[in-house]
Amino acid sequence: MRPILPLLASAALLTGCHSTQPPASDSKKDDGSAKKEEHAKDDAANVSLPFLLSMDFEEASAISAQKMDVPPYFKVAADSIEVLKTTADGKPRKVRATGHVFVQMDNEATGRALCQEALISNDDLILRGKPVLQRGDSTVEGLADVTVFYVMDVRLRVIGPHKLTNVRDMMRNSTMLPAAWSSGPNPLLPPLDADAVPESVREELRKSIEAETALQRSRVGVAPAFPNAKPSAAPLLPAIEVPDPKPAAPEKTKEKPKAEKKS
Repeated sequence: MRPILPLLASAALLTGCHSTQPPASDSKKDDGSAKKEEHAKDDAANVSLPFLLSMDFEEASAISAQKMDVPPYFKVAADSIEVLKTTADGKPRKVRATGHVFVQMDNEATGRALCQEALISNDDLILRGKPVLQRGDSTVEGLADVTVFYVMDVRLRVIGPHKLTNVRDMMRNSTMLPAAWSSGPNPLLPPLDADAVPESVREELRKSIEAETALQRSRVGVAPAFPNAKPSAAPLLPAIEVPDPKPAAPEKTKEKPKAEKKS
């Protein structure tokens, strides 16, 4: 894990904390303290998207007010996390996170996401507010507060304006705090709910997952069509026979019968 000091220096901005004016008696500070505060502010302003997406859950938790595991795949850190449903044994089943949201996905398609609001359950994930999601070498960025990312299993559907970039381009062009963390949720939007994703989108992904699951099950225990087949060194096509370029033998001329001599 990388040193956590730069992350802690950024906490003042990322967690939305604010400072109050010091009393008049404490207004005079030594130069060293003033320089440290100025340096911390510069570090916070220079936090970039690639840096935030490179964090793991432990690092994100260190600069967040709250954190929570939502079994079996999701971990979330944010300014505020509200538990909406729990399982029989008291574990969170559905939560809503707001303000500087960081989500880590630990299923087959491991990834990390940033957004302003998130609705997380045990089998799907909804992100809203200029969300950013990175998997492998690909990054999807939402371009508006109303852009919604919907994740079911390993599938992603995007509703609203967005763009797709690779990690290399993102690291080259991103030098400032991402829009997803530059402000809180849009106050003009209603609280994020399941209605943010149309039922048609859910049904499409559900059928896709069921079809793939059925296909995988049908292959279990099925012997290969040619179990004893071995790769052959023979060419795929028969060799072309080229005739021997020998000159054709000259045709034999028939000799005329000799005339009989008269006596």
